[in-house]
Amino acid sequence: MKFILKIAFRFYILLILIIFNGVLNAQTESINSLKEKLNKKIDTIQTSILSDIGSLYVSVGKYDSALSYYFTALNTAESIPDNNYSIRILSDIADLYALQKKKETALRFAFRSLKLAEDQKDPVKIFKAQGQIGLIYFNDGQYNESLNYGLKNLGLLTGISDKEVTLDAYMRMTYIYGRLIKYDSALLYGNKAIEIAKSMRENNFLAMCLNNLAGIYQAQQKHDDALKYFLEAFSLIEFNDSTSIKGWCLLNISSEYGSVGNFDQSLLYAEKALKYFKTTGDKEWQKELLLQIANTYAAKKNYKEALSYMFQYDHLKDSLNTSESQNKLLELQSRYENDQKEKQIELLKKTAKLNTTLRNVFIIGSFLLAIIILLIARQYRIKKNSEASINLKNIALSKSLEDLKATQSQLIQSEKMASLGELTAGIAHEIQNPLNFVNNFSEVTNELMTEMKTELANNKKEDALAIADDIKQNLEKIRHHGKRADAIVKGMLQHSRINSGHKEPTDINALADEYLRLAYHGLRAKDKSFNAIMKTDYDESIGNIHIIPQDIGRVVLNVINNAFYAVDEKKKQNLNGYVPTVSVSTKKLNGRVEIRVSDNGNGIPPKILDKIFQPFFTTKPTGQGTGLGLSLAYDIITKGHGGELKVETKEGEGSKFSIQLPV
Repeated sequence: MKFILKIAFRFYILLILIIFNGVLNAQTESINSLKEKLNKKIDTIQTSILSDIGSLYVSVGKYDSALSYYFTALNTAESIPDNNYSIRILSDIADLYALQKKKETALRFAFRSLKLAEDQKDPVKIFKAQGQIGLIYFNDGQYNESLNYGLKNLGLLTGISDKEVTLDAYMRMTYIYGRLIKYDSALLYGNKAIEIAKSMRENNFLAMCLNNLAGIYQAQQKHDDALKYFLEAFSLIEFNDSTSIKGWCLLNISSEYGSVGNFDQSLLYAEKALKYFKTTGDKEWQKELLLQIANTYAAKKNYKEALSYMFQYDHLKDSLNTSESQNKLLELQSRYENDQKEKQIELLKKTAKLNTTLRNVFIIGSFLLAIIILLIARQYRIKKNSEASINLKNIALSKSLEDLKATQSQLIQSEKMASLGELTAGIAHEIQNPLNFVNNFSEVTNELMTEMKTELANNKKEDALAIADDIKQNLEKIRHHGKRADAIVKGMLQHSRINSGHKEPTDINALADEYLRLAYHGLRAKDKSFNAIMKTDYDESIGNIHIIPQDIGRVVLNVINNAFYAVDEKKKQNLNGYVPTVSVSTKKLNGRVEIRVSDNGNGIPPKILDKIFQPFFTTKPTGQGTGLGLSLAYDIITKGHGGELKVETKEGEGSKFSIQLPV
C-alpha cells in the first residue's frame, strides 16, 4: 500500500512540475518581464504579478525569494476589498512551507486561507482550502486528521457540480482509507472515482483511478484483481508517452507478475518501464526498477544478470540506501561466485571420470601387451601422477575454502552494517523530537522579534515588553530541549562505542529497554504504517553484570527485530481482533540473568525449528535477510559469554526467545 501511495503523490508532484516545465532561462526572462510590468499596474494586477513572480521562483528552487514576493503580494492583497487574491496567496505560502517540511507554519497559513473562503461562503474555495489542510496532515502521517478534512469535503459535494472536484474528493478518500488499512472503504471510494472518471471521458484520469483501485487489491494480496485493473489502466494510455501514469502502470504490472511467480512477464514489463523512465530522466524510479529487475533475476537463479543490474542500481542509489544496497550486492555476488564454483566442480568431476575411464583402458591394453617389468614401471608412473593430481586438487580445494571464508566474512560484516543502519534510524527518531521543538520555538521567536521591533517603532513599550517575556520563555524552552537532545546523544554513545572485546559492568535492564526503543523506531522510520504494542517487565534487583555490551546489544536488537517482523507479517493477514504485541522482560535465576523476548506472531513451524540457528538460513524474502543474525547471536551468547540461547514456539500463537547469561 505504501508503494501505491508513493506513486499517487508522485503524480501530483509531476502535475505541478508540468505546469512550470520551462527552461530556466525562459523562466528568468519571465521574472524580469513581470518585474518591469510591476511598476506600471494598479493594485489588483500588481498583486497578481507579485504572486506569479513568487511562483516562478518556487519552480526554480529559490524559496527565500519566492517568500519575499509572496508576502509583498499578501500585503498588497489585504488592502483590496476582493479576498480572492488573499485566499490564493495564503494557499501558495502554505504550499511552499509544506514543501520545506514546515508543517506548523504551513497549517497556520492554510487555516487563514480557509477562514477567508468560509467568509465568502464559496463551497469550491472551502473545498480547496480544506483539501490543502488534509494533504498537509496526510504527508505528516496524521491520517485521522486528514480523514477529518476528507469527510468535511465530502459534505460540500452536494453544492458543487464540478466533476473534477468530485473526482479529487473520492481519490483522496481512497488514499486515506488505504493508509488507514480500511480496505472496504478505500474500494468503495475507488469505484466511485472510476465512475466519475468514465463520465468525464478522460483516459488519463480513468487510468489513474484504475491504477489506485488495483493498488488496494494488491495490498490485500488479491493478485488476480490487482493485475486485471493494472492492465486495464495501461491499455488506456499505452500509446500516450506524454503522461507519467504510463511508467507507473508498467512498473505495477511488472511487480504484480513477480508476486504471482510469472518472472518472464515481470521482466518484460520492468524493462519497458525502465526504458520509459530513462526517457523522462526520473532516476529515482530507474533505481526502483533496477532493484526490482535484480531481485527477479535472483528469484530465477540467474545470478549473473542479477549482479549486473545490482551494480547499476548501486551506481544510482543515494546515501540513505547504502547499507541495504551493499548487503544485496554482497549476497548476489556470493551467490553468483558459488554458482560458478559449483559448475567448475561439476566439470572437474566429469573430466576426472573420463580420465579414469581412459586410464583403465590403457592399463588393460598395457597388461595384455607388455611384460611384467613394463607393467610395474607403468604402475609406478601412475602412482606418481596420482599423487601430483591429489596435490593439485588439495591446492584448489584450499583456495576455494579461503574464498568461501572471505565471502562469509563479508556477509557477517554486512549483517553488522544492517544492524548499525537500524540503530541509526532509531537514534534519528529519538533525537528528532527535541530538535523539532528547537526549530519550532526558534521560528516562533524570530516572528516575535519582528513583532517586538514593530511595537518599539510604534512606541508601544508595554506590548514590546510582553513580547520580550514570550521570547524569554521560548529561549528557555529551546535551552531545555537542547539539553534533552544532548542527554539522548550521550546515552546513545554509551552503547555505540567501538567494541573493545572486554567485558564491563552493564545495566542489562537499561540496555534491553534502549535497544527495544531503537528497534521500534528504526522500523517506524522505514515504514510509518508499522505499529505494535510494547510490554516490558524488568527485574530491578539484577544490578550490573559483566558483559560485552556492544555484542549483547547486537543480540537483543536482532531478536527484537525478528519479533517485530513476525507480528507485522501476522498483522498483514487482517485477522479480526489481532493486536501485534512484543514483550521484553528480565529476571534473575539461580546465578543467571534471563532476557526474554516474546511475540504473538505466527510462530515457527516445527519442520524448520532446528535450522534457525544455522548460518545463511532465513525465512524472509530475498533481499530482506542474510540468514546470519541468529547464527551470530548464538555464537556471541554461547561462545563469547558462556550462556544459552533458547526458543519456545507454538505455530499460529507466537514465539519466546530466552537469552541466559551467567552473573
